[in-house]
Amino acid sequence: MYKLLLVDDERIIREGIKCMVDWTGLGISIQEAKNGLEAYDMIVNEIPHIVLTDIKMPGLNGLELIEKTKERFPDIVFVILSGYGEFDFASKAMQYGVKYYLLKPSNENEITDVLIKVIAELKEKIEKEEFINSIKSKLEKVMPQVKEQFLRDGLMNRFYQEDQIGTEIAQANYEHNARRNSVLIDSILKCIDENIQNEQLSLSWIAKEILYMNEDYLGKLFKKEMNENFCHYVKRVRMEKAKKLIEEVKDCKICEVAEQVGCGSNPQYFAQIFKKYTGYTPTEYKKLFE
Repeated sequence: MYKLLLVDDERIIREGIKCMVDWTGLGISIQEAKNGLEAYDMIVNEIPHIVLTDIKMPGLNGLELIEKTKERFPDIVFVILSGYGEFDFASKAMQYGVKYYLLKPSNENEITDVLIKVIAELKEKIEKEEFINSIKSKLEKVMPQVKEQFLRDGLMNRFYQEDQIGTEIAQANYEHNARRNSVLIDSILKCIDENIQNEQLSLSWIAKEILYMNEDYLGKLFKKEMNENFCHYVKRVRMEKAKKLIEEVKDCKICEVAEQVGCGSNPQYFAQIFKKYTGYTPTEYKKLFE
């Protein structure tokens, strides 16, 4: 479980974010701090994986908190939460390596999307460290015997050249696999984007017709890299596209929206999942923008 510290001097903002996001589903435990000074003390004691912080706070503002924390804990990932007119502050935070930025007020989907990206980044970093440590541990177990043999043969220089080569090979293999996985995920995401209106869109279809790979393998890889299963991701993309169409296309027909997001043959099902996702039926949602 990943640890997240939420920092904001407005209690209503903290409570809103706490209630809004499915933290358990994301695999996150959350704590909160009401200002930068309190947050820094908690960071030192708890060392969270993620800090979601406001910019303007009394005592120690968000930028100062980021700078101070990065000096001691460079691996902590910061997500900036700021209001309109605070972009200059946010852009300065980028100088400290901060990549994630949320504008108040952010909804559940916007916060969740950013957290999914952060978790994927953390998982890759942790897995890489674990992989290299595993290789190092195995090498350390066999190296004493190898070292002894090389000592007997008077080949110490060759011995050191061989620890180094083993580590480089392990690193190269890991990076090759990471690049390959990244290419596969990019291919899947591109296929989803280009075929979202296709009612036959499924992981099985992509595996058999596009990538010619094992469906189970792709499913596990997608869940590992995206921290979300394939079906849930596709449903989310479809609902976000449906929302955008309803918001932006004047006089759009709900049946046409359903068709464009791959639910044309079953508009009733589309209406059900749309309401579950947004809290509104498609017709009710449309009226909000009339």
